[in-house]
Amino acid sequence: FISQAVEGYSVDQLTVTTLYSMSVFNDYANFRFDFVNGQQGSNQPTGEYGVVYSTEYTEPTVDNGTKVVAGSGKTSGSVAVEVKNLQPSTKYYVRGFVYSGNGVKYTPNTVTITTSGSSNQPGESDNPDPQLARQHY
Repeated sequence: FISQAVEGYSVDQLTVTTLYSMSVFNDYANFRFDFVNGQQGSNQPTGEYGVVYSTEYTEPTVDNGTKVVAGSGKTSGSVAVEVKNLQPSTKYYVRGFVYSGNGVKYTPNTVTITTSGSSNQPGESDNPDPQLARQHY
């Protein structure tokens, strides 16, 4: 039996598209990317898929970042993920991931976001000292 590699062919035919940041708030953000596992129309389901994020690592992985799972077991799809419990005024590095039979494949890009700065409830002053707040006459 002779085995021959064909140039340009990969046993792992998982394709993962660019990750997009859809919206960013003070304590959560929404992201989207697409993936196709195998040839279009095949029935090779993936494992888990979602995003992984970090404040420290510029290219976070499932091993060094925080993983947010959006689902599992699809052969292809559009992935929408809401990442909750973020800190206000903080920079995060985010990548999409999909587990396949050959390990983890990431989106070809990392998205950098900075959450907005206010975690105040509506009506609260940004100024902790009410005497320093603007007076209304």
